[in-house]
Amino acid sequence: MDAKYEELGNNLRLALKREDAPDGFATRVLERVEVRPRWDWWPRLVPAIALALIVATSSAGFRAVKQRRGEEAREQAIVALTLTSEKLQMARAIIFRHREESK
Repeated sequence: MDAKYEELGNNLRLALKREDAPDGFATRVLERVEVRPRWDWWPRLVPAIALALIVATSSAGFRAVKQRRGEEAREQAIVALTLTSEKLQMARAIIFRHREESK
């Protein structure tokens, strides 16, 4: 049994034995490798930046519209309260006049 393992070990050592690469091997490999410029990430970054700007400006526009609507609602509430106050004062004046006349 040990002889089989020893033979297997020898076969593996022989198969995995270091060999020098043939002449020109490194040159052929480098010729096949695509050389990328250092700034190759920039074209992929442009759409992301554009999307971020679109989201930011849309968000700012949405907030501006929401704020404007809030201000309009506030103004309408003030007008409604002012009218209500005036009507209540008129009703109060009528009630006091009728009291004075009935005395």
